[in-house]
Amino acid sequence: QFDFRYNIVMKCMEEAGYTLDRLDCVISRGGAPPNALTGATVIDENLVTALRERPTEPHPAAVGPLIAYKISQEQGIPAWIYDPVSADELVPLARVFGVKGIEHDSMCHVLNSHAMAIAQAKDFGKKVEDCTFIVAHFGGGNSTACWRKGRLVDVVAGDAGTFSSERC
Repeated sequence: QFDFRYNIVMKCMEEAGYTLDRLDCVISRGGAPPNALTGATVIDENLVTALRERPTEPHPAAVGPLIAYKISQEQGIPAWIYDPVSADELVPLARVFGVKGIEHDSMCHVLNSHAMAIAQAKDFGKKVEDCTFIVAHFGGGNSTACWRKGRLVDVVAGDAGTFSSERC
């Protein structure tokens, strides 16, 4: 769906009165690249290849970084993803599955749960790096994430817990 989605982005930009030459950078939702971390990651050829050929999980959000990369290359500006669909920051114990050779992965709603942890820390008058939160995401999918000192350390993925209200 790359061409279809790219054309929608271009049409939205045009309707909003923006041209690409007015951009200083491009930021996209992250998709599910392997070995990703939370926060910002530069979109480069390696990330684009990973999203096309070996994503952690095929996800519609993987198209966004491809579009951002195309725009960044055309305009000569930097591009980043922010908080991908999964982030590989789990503590070793969180990876234990119970069957030798199989590990839990970190698929969860990273973007939303990270934003909520940051917002809650702010409400407490603290930095997220000084807090520990368990954040439950309920939406198109459900997941639970443990954030410690601003990092994703454990998750219960959407397919390992309850059905979501939209997927039951």
